[in-house]
Amino acid sequence: MSDARLAARAELYSLSNVVVTLRHQDAVVVIDWARKKVVWAWGQDELSGPHDAVVLPSGNILIFDNGLARGWSRVVEVDPMTRRIVWQYRAAEPETFFTLTRGASQRLPNGNTLIAQSGRGRAFEVTRAGEIVWEFLNPNLTEHGRGAIVRMRRVEPAVVEAWLTRDRVSARAEASGAGKAE
Repeated sequence: MSDARLAARAELYSLSNVVVTLRHQDAVVVIDWARKKVVWAWGQDELSGPHDAVVLPSGNILIFDNGLARGWSRVVEVDPMTRRIVWQYRAAEPETFFTLTRGASQRLPNGNTLIAQSGRGRAFEVTRAGEIVWEFLNPNLTEHGRGAIVRMRRVEPAVVEAWLTRDRVSARAEASGAGKAE
């Protein structure tokens, strides 16, 4: 983990810790890498095929739960100190949100959550109340339906602008012959 503020709060957030998702053991664990010791585990009897766990700035952990045994997926936010789910997204009609493999979630700066429903080639953003405010369907079709979206991440506009600027500078340098070997 890399948040000194959280590390000062509890051993669970130590800077030498790593979060690991054990998909086929239906668990998320935090391992103290320096001591080679599991310091926290959660999910058995609650999760079914989880992955993509990430520690949020609040200290809570956001997890994509495929729901292999249930037949519907969800995204859960768990408070590791109380071991309680403090937020979850699941579709009103659960079977409409299911991906057997992959899938991802990202908490956005505005508090919404970006979700990739990989198996159906769909990405969408939901509010804390579960309202879908944005949706994207992969236009690439295969014989099995839409092409998968393995993971979707929102990138801040300033980062995209830096990438574009770097590419424009590189393109001008190439066009002018800069960097050519004589």
